[in-house]
Amino acid sequence: MDESDPNVFSPLEGENRQKLFKALESETRLEILRLLLDGEKYIQELARLLDVSAPFVAKNVKILEDADLVTRNIYGNTHVLNINENNIYSALDLFGVIKEIDRQNDKCMMNGLKKLIASEAKEIQNNKTPKK
Repeated sequence: MDESDPNVFSPLEGENRQKLFKALESETRLEILRLLLDGEKYIQELARLLDVSAPFVAKNVKILEDADLVTRNIYGNTHVLNINENNIYSALDLFGVIKEIDRQNDKCMMNGLKKLIASEAKEIQNNKTPKK
């Protein structure tokens, strides 16, 4: 990854790190990322898959966009969402987990990312249980 590319954020910087953690603190947003790992999706399609309203998805997608984890292309009234792979790599580098994933092998990469996101979602869910 080209660190000098202005389209790739540095998760080590304060504001970007805060946006990243905000984006990853929601199970809904983690699920949106997981679904986008399978390929581009429309807001309405994500709403249907998640069984929630389109405005709810749009609100969560905006947070993912603010963290540069998702990109949106607009074609007329259609909003097509894609995962921003470069920034996903950069974000995962923050946690030191991406080093084991072979970036040249897309299938291995996507499976690794899916497992990581599922693991993060489970950990977030476990941390939400009331503490005694």
